Amino acid sequence: MKHLHLHFLLLLSCISLLRCAVVPAADDGGRRRESRALLKWKASLSGGDTYLSSWTTPANSSSPCSWDFITCDSAGDVTGLNITGTFASQDLDAGLRGTLAALDFSAFPRLQTLQLSQNNLYGAIPEGIGNLTGLVSLNISFDFLTGPIPRSIGQLEHLSVLALQFLLLQGRIPDEIGNLTSLQVLELTHNALTGSVIPPAAASGSRLTWLGLSQNSLSGGIPLEIGNMSELRGIDLGYNINLEGPLPNTLSRLGKLRYLLLSNNRFGGDLDSSQLGSNNSNLLQIDVESNDFTRVSARSICAGGALEDFKGNSNSPWQVLSSGTTVFLETSANCLASSRSRSFRRSTSAKTSSVGRFHLSW
Repeated sequence: MKHLHLHFLLLLSCISLLRCAVVPAADDGGRRRESRALLKWKASLSGGDTYLSSWTTPANSSSPCSWDFITCDSAGDVTGLNITGTFASQDLDAGLRGTLAALDFSAFPRLQTLQLSQNNLYGAIPEGIGNLTGLVSLNISFDFLTGPIPRSIGQLEHLSVLALQFLLLQGRIPDEIGNLTSLQVLELTHNALTGSVIPPAAASGSRLTWLGLSQNSLSGGIPLEIGNMSELRGIDLGYNINLEGPLPNTLSRLGKLRYLLLSNNRFGGDLDSSQLGSNNSNLLQIDVESNDFTRVSARSICAGGALEDFKGNSNSPWQVLSSGTTVFLETSANCLASSRSRSFRRSTSAKTSSVGRFHLSW
């Protein structure tokens, strides 16, 4: 799944960088403020003198544009701060170590990209992050940040990518996420978030293409409003354990959906065209392993012809119905159809077979 996450983040990050928030250019005083803010944050960090050794202000310049990890526009304003560390679990001294508390976000009105992944950052995400009103891409991942997602995130009206994955964040996904009408990627995998999948307001008029909320502690069902997120290509809700109930019929509205990843939860009931749509021609992968589904219509699932991977081990004993269609079951990957088997043979007589935990009927 990490490859899917990285694929979507890379794709949408590239798209997002083509967009530019319209913010007045900073004068020389503004650039001095940017430099002071960065130097103050550097002084608060362990390892800053080594890792950020280029962050110094010559007597004849107030600009940080020549510093490592800094990107500026043609006017000399800071538009990117990209410090991707070399953190590895066996080397706790790699990268930067410290908090975001000393970083004055309001000093960067034209910042479009903030990337602070794979360091040793800890503590909370400050509410002041909402002052980055020109931000398009925010990625702070594989660090040790704790506490809630700040509600001020909702002030970032130009935000296209929000990636806060593999952290220690807690609390509910704030309703203010619904204010991010430009958001295309929401990646919050591997935290300790609780509450519902998405606030209903977040689904209205959404441009979201990737919803990554796996490996959290979310509960309840998938809200009906998810059907309003018509641009979704991927949904990953795996390993939340306490997500439950039948899948909403409104999933059938998501005609562009390619990945539906729901493993290790308590979803149940039937899985057929009422949830996936009668022409689910874009679905490539479905993973519903370790849930409580009791009935699956293979013909409905495979109707689109594009499905490459279906995984469904460790559910209740299944009755898989294909209604006259021979089902090819690849037991090693539990695919209903391999990528090389795009067509299904008709069968004139009813047959039944048992393969592992699956009861097939065709």
